[in-house]
Amino acid sequence: MPPLKSLGALALLFLTAACGVPPELTPDQRASPPTASPSASPALPPGYSPRPTGTPSATASPYPIFSAVPCGAKPSAAEIASLVKQKASVTTGKALTGPLCAGAWHYTLFEVLGKEPVHVLTIATSSGLTLFAAGTDICTADVQQQAPYGVRVAASC
Repeated sequence: MPPLKSLGALALLFLTAACGVPPELTPDQRASPPTASPSASPALPPGYSPRPTGTPSATASPYPIFSAVPCGAKPSAAEIASLVKQKASVTTGKALTGPLCAGAWHYTLFEVLGKEPVHVLTIATSSGLTLFAAGTDICTADVQQQAPYGVRVAASC
């Protein structure tokens, strides 16, 4: 072994040899087994998770995130079309698909006279309906990272 490597190995040996019991621990503390504190509730079987007892938050969405389902009346296709016209300056025709909901997200496919259909992603926020993406191909990196699985599948991302 070259002299520098053996010197490094020797230094490592000395550093690890200095490890031991911290001085603040007395021999009595090292030897005592941990004590279990009595619990107020009975032990639950492995794998059991009790149901939450509180009420769901106001921001919780009634829609699943792993599948896109029809939204019903909120939001309506007309509300989404109005938002697209206001924010993206695109005049849409009738909704070909949707709105479909997954979590707080909505996917709608609109026809546009004489052009390719427009895919629209919106999100329900505390301040109202927010336009996230609109165009002929909305499968951007942001959509891939942030949108729920159900919406990505509905949009063919």
